[in-house]
Amino acid sequence: MQTESHQWQSDVTRWQRELTAMRAWHERHPLNDSLPEVGSHQQALAEHERRVAAFEEELDRHEERIERGTGDPERETGDPARSAVRGDEMTLRTTYRALATAHQNLVADHERIAQGSV
Repeated sequence: MQTESHQWQSDVTRWQRELTAMRAWHERHPLNDSLPEVGSHQQALAEHERRVAAFEEELDRHEERIERGTGDPERETGDPARSAVRGDEMTLRTTYRALATAHQNLVADHERIAQGSV
């Protein structure tokens, strides 16, 4: 999980950079805001930014639990604290996959908008 969570954190950092770049592009190109597709994209962008930030907070809390020992990977499988952290990992993994897909779609939509294909 440690390696996986490090990859997730790396992806979150990259996503945040990409989201910031998309937001900046929209600020530099306000005339496109009148198109319904652009407005919809900006709403999706704002929602995705919130979801990525919430995921990052969950990931940080998960790492803190591991550091405090409540999620020590070396604990016995039947340990309730370990079981709770394993549940967290499954939830984080599912959330990550959904965010990764949403991010890919958002980037593709943005590229179409930036190229004037909407």
